[in-house]
Amino acid sequence: MAYAVILSWDLIASPVCRTTQRPKEERSRVTISKQYENKIDTIESRLASIETLLRQANQNTSSASAFGTPTSKSFPTPPDPLEKPSDAHDIDDDEPVVEDLAFTGHGRDTHVAKDMLEQTITSSNELMSDPQLNASLSSLRSVLSKIRPEGTADSGISPGAALRNVTSELPPWSEINDLVARAKEYPPIAWELYLQALPMDVFIKFCENMHSTDGVGGTMAERIIVYAGLYALATEFAAMDSGAKADRYHTLSRIFQQLAMSTISNFPLLAAAKRDNINALLIGSFIAIDMSKPLLAWSLNGAALRMCQTLGYQRKMTKLPQEEQDRNGMLFWNCYMMDRNTSLRLGRAPQMPDYDITVPLPRLCPTFSDALVHMQNFWIEGARIQGIISEKLYSPRALTESQEHRASIAKKLVADLERAFDLRVKAQDVILPPEDKEQCPSLEPILAGDTIAHWSMMTLVLQAVATSPEAKSEALTAARTTLRLSRNLTQTHKGNVYAWAMYCNWVALHSPVMTAFTTLFTNAIANFQSPKEDMELMEAFVRSLEPVRTMFEGIDKFYQLCSVFYEVAASCVRLKQRQAEAVKIQQQQPSMHIPQAVTSTGETMTLNDFDQYLSAIGLPLATPPMTTLPDNSFGNNANVLQDWYNANTSLYGLLDQDFTTFNDMNFGAPPGT
Repeated sequence: MAYAVILSWDLIASPVCRTTQRPKEERSRVTISKQYENKIDTIESRLASIETLLRQANQNTSSASAFGTPTSKSFPTPPDPLEKPSDAHDIDDDEPVVEDLAFTGHGRDTHVAKDMLEQTITSSNELMSDPQLNASLSSLRSVLSKIRPEGTADSGISPGAALRNVTSELPPWSEINDLVARAKEYPPIAWELYLQALPMDVFIKFCENMHSTDGVGGTMAERIIVYAGLYALATEFAAMDSGAKADRYHTLSRIFQQLAMSTISNFPLLAAAKRDNINALLIGSFIAIDMSKPLLAWSLNGAALRMCQTLGYQRKMTKLPQEEQDRNGMLFWNCYMMDRNTSLRLGRAPQMPDYDITVPLPRLCPTFSDALVHMQNFWIEGARIQGIISEKLYSPRALTESQEHRASIAKKLVADLERAFDLRVKAQDVILPPEDKEQCPSLEPILAGDTIAHWSMMTLVLQAVATSPEAKSEALTAARTTLRLSRNLTQTHKGNVYAWAMYCNWVALHSPVMTAFTTLFTNAIANFQSPKEDMELMEAFVRSLEPVRTMFEGIDKFYQLCSVFYEVAASCVRLKQRQAEAVKIQQQQPSMHIPQAVTSTGETMTLNDFDQYLSAIGLPLATPPMTTLPDNSFGNNANVLQDWYNANTSLYGLLDQDFTTFNDMNFGAPPGT
């Protein structure tokens, strides 16, 4: 037993002796480990990039389920668009919170303004002894409460109140066949507005494929194109007909709109770069604008633009057949226009730089009508100018440039706008011959909208350099011209509500009209002694949306937002006039006591206190009349200019929110009060 123990000990102990005497060997593991470390680092880097892209997609898309991978190719009833998105894709609570860089600076100032306004309203016993101002400021507080921090803005695709009573079931195929047959006979202008790059026979083939398979055939992109195309057709046919037939077409348009957006909500983020997918995303962005969801439109179009870049549509490709070159180019230019439009409105940088584009402009050819080519070239030039406005006049880098430098750029942009508009006017008879006006009741107000879009962009350019009384007067004239043209157009076309609804969807929601509105808003309050013209123009604009506000959600939201600011302006103007009159009387009769409103803390409150709320959201009010402002009162202050621009982009961003709980305003006051 003892021997065995000694033997075992020797066996155990002997390796210890050998290892102490063995010379140190070189190890190759160090080199291998370094190689593995490099591979691991590469994998981690790629995973981090994917994670970043997914987080950005989660912030930019309409909801957590937007672009989600479809689970089935069947055609079930589309998901209820009113339900809250699932939290399945949310980031875990223990993940570090990434601050939304888009919600900094001005966004935080807006929240401060909201808190200040709420504190004042809730602490005031009398609130200036004016119920109308109380209601106006409460509505303004409701507007500010829609702005959400940390990128939580609801840019989802829920149709909202305007579509709550619309069924999501596919209408009978007999009605769809009626739409397609009518489109074959006379291709409507709505087709050229929405789906220029898609041949009509291809669209009809998609429809027939869905019909033969009871709605389950075709790719998801094809179904989106079918729903969106039918939406465009039904919308225009409603404007062309009257009575019960027009009403039915309008109902169909709302159904197809809902079906298109419900399908887009399941479109895969990593879909292949194909022409059909680009068409589907692009037309989805158009419908998103119609629903007053500019952030969603920007996201959808951004995905389409990246696909264009992958396929090289932004480059001149001479080896392709000419018709294919024309259609690819037209598809790209539509994405380009939507990118410039939404980027400027939302205060974001364009997603496609001009220096990367070599594809030629649309040309007169058998593929497209001459009218479409003329319209497209005007719109493309306007989009190019919008990109320059964003980069050279309102970007953070532009605001560091001297006033003289920005003024020279603005002068050139004004000349570019005027030159492009002159060409558009000369092509008017080609776009819409006089003998065809009666056959196209929906086209005339849309074409007239080009003039309104021109003056709204002119307002944005001139406002950027409005430093002298003369320059301020030019900016104010451009803003008044914008709303005056809109008022005149209302008086001409208000008889056909469906044609007018098409105009509001295409022009009021697609153009930066809000710029002209906010310009007159601030001027009316600043010049409260003579605000009649500005107040009348603002009221006329709001009233022009009223007859069609219940027809489309986007128009309804735009109407509610503008009506709040009109009522705030009307209340402030009336009370400032009353306050000025009281001061005048007190100067004449010093012994006369004028009661003032006080808060619950005993602090005296004047109407000027409310000006700071408007200034905090980026709408500063100049105290003297605009015609007497010194040269350095507005434009030389880059921060003030940036706040004014941010205010406009924030108001457009508000349109992505749900307005179903919004307080409606009543227009009880006479015009100009």
